[in-house]
Amino acid sequence: MVNSTKEVHGFFNEEKLLHESSDSEYFKNQKKCNKYHYTNEEGLKGILSKRTLWLMHSSGLNDLSEGKIILEKAKVTLKINNPMLLGTFENLISDGLDSFYSCSFSSYGNLLSQWRGYGDNIALGFDWNSLAAPKGPTMVIDNNGNQLATSGLDFVPCDYIDPSDESTCKPFVNKVVELFLNTFCDRTPSLDEIQYCALKIGAIITSVKHIGFFEEKEYKIVFYWWNVNGIIDPDTKKLRVEYKFDESCVKRIVIGPCKDQEMKICSVKRILEGFGSDYSHVEVYRSMIPFIS
Repeated sequence: MVNSTKEVHGFFNEEKLLHESSDSEYFKNQKKCNKYHYTNEEGLKGILSKRTLWLMHSSGLNDLSEGKIILEKAKVTLKINNPMLLGTFENLISDGLDSFYSCSFSSYGNLLSQWRGYGDNIALGFDWNSLAAPKGPTMVIDNNGNQLATSGLDFVPCDYIDPSDESTCKPFVNKVVELFLNTFCDRTPSLDEIQYCALKIGAIITSVKHIGFFEEKEYKIVFYWWNVNGIIDPDTKKLRVEYKFDESCVKRIVIGPCKDQEMKICSVKRILEGFGSDYSHVEVYRSMIPFIS
């Protein structure tokens, strides 16, 4: 079956519906919205053929502040209010959480700032609920091979803060400090308690982004644990782990504004046809945002 091409001028209908939702309808309508991973043609081939998404190590992310804004502010708060516990926080919590892997998605499949900002011309739309709750075992691949992901894997919507405005930061900082103090204050926690505390804090710090990125309405797959043996890319030397998904999670491909858009559309269709019926359900869209060279 040949994937026909449709057009999208701005938001998709379900995205418009979400914006117009009442509070009571919001979460129901949110489930109808795909989450989009912006990539290029080579990335698309790799993702679809291997049915894997690359979660890149924090040291190789474009935004070097990811996961660090709230963590650093929590250290400052502890230094002022509980200086005796700061070393414990750094040694047993924050040092490990500096090392995490993530893959980013936007809530919008045709966002001009995304097309411009990342230089990619393909948005791959996933059903977020299916991606986060697969039918089979949740598999993550590192340098040791396939492993069942039983902890440290989160699927999170991002919150946006202005680091210069303490009122936007304080709720997250307070939550991190409270989790830590409840675990460590006046007692020696077990290893399981330490790990649970770290996982909860990790879920908070990695889902908080700088306010400058708010337009993306980002969702993330995050994997944070310090015994992961990342895969080293031979060309870039960057570290990653890989998340396996079922092909049914892929719902839509959008080809963005570019001077050779028609060629890209034909190329994407050939890629899809090469997989037989595996991706015959995937919708192909042409962004009608005018291309400006």
